[in-house]
Amino acid sequence: MNIPFCDLSRLHTPYIDQFEDVITQTIAASSYIGGSPVRDFEAAFATYTNSVHAIGCANGSDALVIALRALDLPPHSSVMVPAMSYAASAVCILNADPTLIPIFVDVDPNTGLIHIDNFLHAWNPTVKALILVHLYGQAISSPDMEMIMNFTKYHDIQVIEDCAQAAGVRDSQTQTHAGNRGSIATYSFYPGKNLGALGDGGCITTNDSNLAARCRLIANLGSRQKYAHEVIGINSRLDALQAKFLQIKLKDLDAHNEQRRQAARLYDSLLKDLTHIRVPQRDPAVDTYHVYYIFVKNQETRAALQVYLKHIGIDTNIHYPTPMNRLECFKHLPSASPEACPNAAEFGNTCLSLPMFPGLTEKEIEAVCKEIHAFFQ
Repeated sequence: MNIPFCDLSRLHTPYIDQFEDVITQTIAASSYIGGSPVRDFEAAFATYTNSVHAIGCANGSDALVIALRALDLPPHSSVMVPAMSYAASAVCILNADPTLIPIFVDVDPNTGLIHIDNFLHAWNPTVKALILVHLYGQAISSPDMEMIMNFTKYHDIQVIEDCAQAAGVRDSQTQTHAGNRGSIATYSFYPGKNLGALGDGGCITTNDSNLAARCRLIANLGSRQKYAHEVIGINSRLDALQAKFLQIKLKDLDAHNEQRRQAARLYDSLLKDLTHIRVPQRDPAVDTYHVYYIFVKNQETRAALQVYLKHIGIDTNIHYPTPMNRLECFKHLPSASPEACPNAAEFGNTCLSLPMFPGLTEKEIEAVCKEIHAFFQ
C-alpha cells in the first residue's frame, strides 16, 4: 500500500501539454518577469475573489509583510494573531516592523480558528491590526466574523485576512469570498495549496485603491518607475511563468475544491462512529478542506497511530504540532508564555492530518479509514 499525503503529479498530469506550451511561449518571448501574463492572472484572480485589486508577489509570507507595511501602522502598535497557524502568520509582523508587538490569541478548540470570546479577552487599546487566519480551508463563522468586524471598525483596527489556505472559500449565503471583509487579504500559491504554482508565488487582494497602489510600490523595491525609489520596499514578484501556470489551474479550482469536499464527506462517514478519535464538525458548503484533520486522544496515541500508518504506506502529517506562542523565535514576547493559549496547545497535541488532494480515490480513503479502525481494534 502506498497512499501519499499529497500527490501533485495526479493533479498536474492533465495539464502537462498546456504547461509545456506556456514554457515554450515564455522562452520564445524571453519575457520572464512581469508583463501581460502577470497582469492577466491578477485580473482573473481579482474577479475570482470578488476583489477590485490583486497584486502578485513572490510568496505568501511576502504578501503578509507587504500588506502590513502598506497599512503603515504606528510604531509599537500591537497586532493580534491566532496562536494556531503556520509561523509565517506571526513572523510577518516583526519582519514588517520590528517595533510591532504580536499578541497571540487562543483559538476555538474545535476548529483552530479565532473565536470571538478569546479575541475580546486578548484585546487591549494598543491593538491597531488583527490578522484573521482562515485555517485549513475553513472560514471563521459568520456570527463571529460579524462581531469581530463590528468591533474592529468601532476601535479603528485594521483587519488582514490570511487566506493562504482559503482560496475558493465563500460564504454559503452571500457567496462572498474569504478575504473580502477586511482591509486586505493575502494568499499563498505554494505548490501544495488548493491553488498552487509549480514553484512559489503569492498574492494580495483589496478593494482599497490606495492600499493596492502602496502594496505595488512596496513589492517593487519602493519604485513606481525604474531607478526612482520612493520608499524602502522589498523585491517580491510573481514571475510570468508561474502566473501562466496559475491561470491555467484557476479555471478548475472550484472543481478541485469540490473533489476535496467529496473526499471529506467519505472520511466523515467512515470515521464518525469510531470512539477513539473525534471528527470535527466542519461546513462542507463553505470549507475547501486544504487539510482534513481528526483529533486523537493524546500525543502518545497519535504518534503510535502515525507510526502504524507509515509502516503500511499511509502518509499523515500534523498541522501544527506547536502553537506559535510556544515557538522559540517568539519566546521574548509578553504574549508567548507557554501557559497562554491552552486551546491551541490541546489542538496541536491531538490533531492529525490525513491524506487529502484532488485525485485521491475512494478506495484509498476507504483503506486509510480501515487501517485507522484496525489500529484501535
